[in-house]
Amino acid sequence: LPIKSYQLNTVTYGTAPVAFLAIRSLRETAIQNKASSPQASESILKSFYVHDYLGGANTREEARLLKSEVEEVVGSGGFNLRKWVTNDPQVFENEETNPEQSYKATRTTYTKRMILSESAKIFDPLGFVGPVVVRAKYLLQKLWQLKVNWDEPLDETFNLEWNQLRGDFVLLEKLKIQRHMLQFKKAENVTFHGFSDASQKGYGACIYVVSKENNVAVSHFICAKSRVAPLKTQTLPRLELAAALLLMRLVVKVLDAVNNKPSDVFLWTDSSITLNWIKSPSSKWQTFVANRTSEIQKLQSDRNVTWSHVPGKENP
Repeated sequence: LPIKSYQLNTVTYGTAPVAFLAIRSLRETAIQNKASSPQASESILKSFYVHDYLGGANTREEARLLKSEVEEVVGSGGFNLRKWVTNDPQVFENEETNPEQSYKATRTTYTKRMILSESAKIFDPLGFVGPVVVRAKYLLQKLWQLKVNWDEPLDETFNLEWNQLRGDFVLLEKLKIQRHMLQFKKAENVTFHGFSDASQKGYGACIYVVSKENNVAVSHFICAKSRVAPLKTQTLPRLELAAALLLMRLVVKVLDAVNNKPSDVFLWTDSSITLNWIKSPSSKWQTFVANRTSEIQKLQSDRNVTWSHVPGKENP
C-alpha cells in the first residue's frame, strides 16, 4: 500500500510543545490584527497569562469597547474567550458572566498530597494572599524534611497547624482587593514604593503605587511575591539580600507591564547590611553576595530606582 501522510489540524493536549504552540498562536493572532485593532492587539500581547486575560479601563464604556475588540481579535484566530468576571457588574450589562468571586476553600483529608492539592487551588499570580500561601509552602517543606509519605495521615501537631491555616482559607472567600490603582483622573507625581523583608522561615517583597492630585496622596497595593527560605540554612542578612533581589525582579516585571510609568521608584529594606551591599561595588563581596548585588545593580542601572532604609516596625 502507498504511504499516506496525515496532518494534525489541532494541538493535542499533553504533548510537549502544546503550551508554546497555543501561546505563540495567540500572539500571532494579535500581531496580524495590529493595523485594524491596535489597542486590543496591544492588550492581548501584554495582558495574557497563559490562557487567562486580565484587562481593564478607566471607564465602563472603554471597558465594554476593549472587551468587544479583544473578543473579536482572538475570535478571528479561533480562540473563544468566556467566563468573564468584572468588579463592576454594569460593565457587562445584559451579558452572561461569572459573579465576582474570591478564593474558595474545600474540605479535604489531611495528608501531604491533599495539602499540596488544596494549596495549588489558590490561583494568586499577583501575590495578594502571599502571607497565607507561604505558610502552606512552609508546612509542606517541613513534611518533605520529615519524609512523610504522600497519603500518610498527618500527626496531631501538623493537623492542628493545617486546621488553623485552613481557617484563613475560608476567610479569603470574603476578601476583596481594590484594583483601580490610580485614584485620580489627572494624577500627578505617580511613584512606586517597593518593600522587602525576610525571616528564617521565608522572605518576600511587595509594591505599592502612590498617586497625588492637589496635594492629596493615595496609595494602592499592586502585587507581591514570597518564597520559603531554602532548606540549607542561611544567615538572616543573606535572606534579606535574597528578598531585595526578589523585589528588584518584581519591580522590573511591573515596570514592563504598566502603561503609566512612574516618575520615581523607591525601594525600601529594613536591613542596613543589605543596603550597604547594594550600594557598594559587587566585586568587594564573596560569591553569594557578589552575584546577587551584581544582578540588582544591573537591573536598576537604566531605571530611576532609589534604595533606602525603613524601620522594621514600619515595613509592610
